[in-house]
Amino acid sequence: MASRTRNITIDQGSDYSESFTVYASPSATAKLSLTTDHYANAQMRKSSLHTNSAMTFNVSISTSADTITLKANNAITSGVKGGRYLYEVVLTNTFVGPPEKTRVLEGIAT
Repeated sequence: MASRTRNITIDQGSDYSESFTVYASPSATAKLSLTTDHYANAQMRKSSLHTNSAMTFNVSISTSADTITLKANNAITSGVKGGRYLYEVVLTNTFVGPPEKTRVLEGIAT
């Protein structure tokens, strides 16, 4: 499954929270059915060449709405220098063995 692209804006020093619907594929209109077997991680990096993250989001999953919510409080966002970053959301399905990881969302974070 390939990821969807969506650019986001985060105000430095402010709380950030945004929910995203997860789809079965980039061109699909059908939602991916999220279960308690899924968990997600999300990070921001200065570029795809950087191995260290500039910021890690707190991530929650709503299985009833099939959405992923990214959050970062003002203490976290104030520590990030202004500029353009790449971010990605990786969904892990633990129902299958070994766990299957899929990038479901990515884009530019300004």
